[in-house]
Amino acid sequence: MPHLAAVARLRGQPTAGIVELVVGEADADQDAAELRAEREWFAAECEALAVRLAADWGPPRLVDLLPVLEQRLSGDPVDEPLRSLCDHGVRSLRAWTPHGRFVALGIGRAGPHLPYRLLAAAGEEPR
Repeated sequence: MPHLAAVARLRGQPTAGIVELVVGEADADQDAAELRAEREWFAAECEALAVRLAADWGPPRLVDLLPVLEQRLSGDPVDEPLRSLCDHGVRSLRAWTPHGRFVALGIGRAGPHLPYRLLAAAGEEPR
């Protein structure tokens, strides 16, 4: 699974960051059924990768980013990688803390005519 190598590289970096694992098609002409199918495909990809990571790190915890987004919108500081994940439209994460390093997966869509993205993030454990 090529995504595993990307997650491993990201986890090994000394600074916080995110990586796009998959980027969908940006198509303004997609109807509701096509958008739903694309969203479901991204959810299945995210779940498959989460299952593989859970085999090594245990079950993920689910992280709701709505409070972080509200903090960001109010002008309060938000640390990376959560700031960038919010900017990419990610609303929830599957997260682990293997060996003290925060690692997470999420699906984002930063706007109605922008593509879905499967993102991985790594950094210090969020406060």
